[in-house]
Amino acid sequence: RFRSRSAAVLLAGSLALAGASGLAGASGLAGATPPACATAAGNGAHGPAAPPFTIRFEPLASGLWWVPAQAGEANAGNRGQVINLVLARHRGRLWLLGSGPSPAFARALRCDAWRRFGLDIREVADPYARAELVLGNAGLPSARLVAPAPVRQAMRVQCPQCVQRLRESLGEAAADLQGAPVRLPRALPVDKSTARATARAAAKAEAKAAVMAAASAVKAAARPQRWGPFEWHLVQRSERSWTSVWRHADAGVTAAFGLLWFDGPPDGRETEPTH
Repeated sequence: RFRSRSAAVLLAGSLALAGASGLAGASGLAGATPPACATAAGNGAHGPAAPPFTIRFEPLASGLWWVPAQAGEANAGNRGQVINLVLARHRGRLWLLGSGPSPAFARALRCDAWRRFGLDIREVADPYARAELVLGNAGLPSARLVAPAPVRQAMRVQCPQCVQRLRESLGEAAADLQGAPVRLPRALPVDKSTARATARAAAKAEAKAAVMAAASAVKAAARPQRWGPFEWHLVQRSERSWTSVWRHADAGVTAAFGLLWFDGPPDGRETEPTH
């Protein structure tokens, strides 16, 4: 059974929802400078061959929405929008988990969020190093970007290859990525005890193993770390692959990126049976 405060689990490509209550709509808030939107619809269409982005804000709980992904792998038709995103309103700000597959998508999302909520997206966390989830970073220039340290390191190493892979998958929609779509986040701060443990482990490790040492230290922390309305912790997918799980503290909704799927074959890249 799901309790009312732990009502849903958000999956990487779909949503399984049980017993959620208290769903809330939006209330626009004014007072900030609106983003510059390229089109009246804010859908970021790029050229006649590119379909508009499909951006919807589906309520999960009070002050919490998800942006549903499209089914399948990234292609020109879906423009890479194949991973769900999560948006929260907290203390007068919008907090976003994942930025989407491209700067063009992120700009469209930012414009649509402004129209819906009257707020700009100012806080963004990258939960998992996958191109379709994080390459929107460059389209949110006014946002503060963060990620768990192992995820940031994986992005630094993998993003150049991931960009090329996504360009090939997107075909005619590859222009969404522009010339240099990679914008790295800063590492999320952790509590003092975890930071000390991380520093000790990293100092003893070789450079290529420093990320794994840091991840192990954070994983060993007894309590989750906090970022805005979310609590987060690391999860190991394989010996060298990490993701993170995010729980909205008030709503009890958990986003498990790269771990769970609701339909279709799961993405088994970089995973091992023991994990």
